[in-house]
Amino acid sequence: MAERLLCELENIKRVGQEYTQNNRGTLTIATTHTQARYFLPPAVKQFIENYPDVSLTIHQGNPTQVAQQVAHGEADIGIATEAINNDESLCCLPCYQWNRCIVAPRGHTLLYDTALTLEKIAQYPLITYDFGFTGGSVVNRVFHEAGLEPNVVLTAIDADVIKTYVNLGLGIGLLATMAYDAERDSPLQMLDASHLFPASTTYLGLRRDAFLRSYVYDFINILAPTINRKMVQNALNKTNTDTH
Repeated sequence: MAERLLCELENIKRVGQEYTQNNRGTLTIATTHTQARYFLPPAVKQFIENYPDVSLTIHQGNPTQVAQQVAHGEADIGIATEAINNDESLCCLPCYQWNRCIVAPRGHTLLYDTALTLEKIAQYPLITYDFGFTGGSVVNRVFHEAGLEPNVVLTAIDADVIKTYVNLGLGIGLLATMAYDAERDSPLQMLDASHLFPASTTYLGLRRDAFLRSYVYDFINILAPTINRKMVQNALNKTNTDTH
């Protein structure tokens, strides 16, 4: 009850600011490392150019932490792939889909093999996301359903950490395709693995009872052009109706 009251007080404050300081305020985004590092930068850059007087903060954590920060009012928007869509206190909209690739040091035998298969991946030491993080549970399920046990030697929540240890020769890496850049990651080569795993969906999560400033709607539209203000409002209204 106290938490709801505090949220309502914050909403009243935001309503006042919306009419007195339309282009000033704060925006806090909670997200995972992969999203913050590889997906958000273009949208953040454009938003800051459009709203120089809005203070933007990005909090990084695992998907469960992202969902909790939005649910507790510590962040305005949550962006993550896994647990955020399971939190009943949040309204979640699909933002975009992504899939995976294998990275290996140049000259690695796997790069010159024929078609990539799960069986071939399982033959090598594997470095990937923690199986409870960033779509990792999907990977775990696919191997399990194929009756295979991947030789996972190291897991991380950070794609750059995965690539660092692959570069050291400790194994091959399985990570989000967007985390590989041919120029930046030139010591490594990439093999597409999207035919082996179902696509994962990254969701944008909002607290159902939060009042959103106009610039929050604009940020959402910059981040995901297919999502406009009316769609967000309809989704929030629907979830609020469903819970009453």
